[in-house]
Formats: sequence, C-alpha cells, structure tokens
Amino acid sequence: MNINDFITELQKVTPELDRIQKFSEALKEATTLTDKAISAIGKIELMKNKKALTMEEAAMFTGLKVKTLYQMTCKNTIPYYKCENGKTNYFDKDELTKWMLAFRKKTRSEIESIAADYLVDIKIKSKKNIV
Repeated sequence: MNINDFITELQKVTPELDRIQKFSEALKEATTLTDKAISAIGKIELMKNKKALTMEEAAMFTGLKVKTLYQMTCKNTIPYYKCENGKTNYFDKDELTKWMLAFRKKTRSEIESIAADYLVDIKIKSKKNIV
C-alpha cells in the first residue's frame, strides 16, 4: 500500500470515525442524564417515608427554589421548624401540603353558583321589603 492508497482509505474511514465520536459523546450525555434521573428517583423514594424535610427536600417537594424557601422562612410566610442549634430549618411534609393547598381558587361554575344564590337572596329580601 502506498501513501496515496493510505490517504484514500483514511478519507473513506474519517466520516465513520466522526459518527462514532458523536455517538460516543451522545452516549456519555445519556449516561449522565440517566445517572441524574436515578439519583433524583432515589431522593424521591427516601422522601416518601420522611415526615421532616430539609430545605433542599422541601424545595423539591414544593417545586420552589431553595432561595425562595429561605426568603419565606425569613419572612415567616411558610410553616417551618428550626433545629435546636438554630442553623438548620426543617419542614413538616403534611404542613407544607396544607400550606400549598390553602389558597384554592374557585372554579368559574362555583363563582356563577355563588352569584346566582346572591341574586336569589337579594330578590327575596327586596320582596320582603316591598310587602
């Protein structure tokens, strides 16, 4: 094999090597994402049986950022507990659930029903006042 034949063969193989390299990079990325997913699932499984959550766990549980939770604890706008040393905050999972569900918004049909009941009450009261 002379140098020209070698270069020709190398040019044929180069695109395949590029595809293999891209596949390898994609595989590494997929592995990293899988590892992260497995780690997150493990944390969620551990949280299922816990009653007291750390700041990070409470953030995961509520969907809020840790920074937001910290600000809310400073303003006492969220229920939480301080450790005896005063350095660590904990959250009761049941209390967090109640807090998250405390500000329910009425549906359109509920509002319409309340309005209809109100109008009926006004008509009844106005008829009593006329008689």
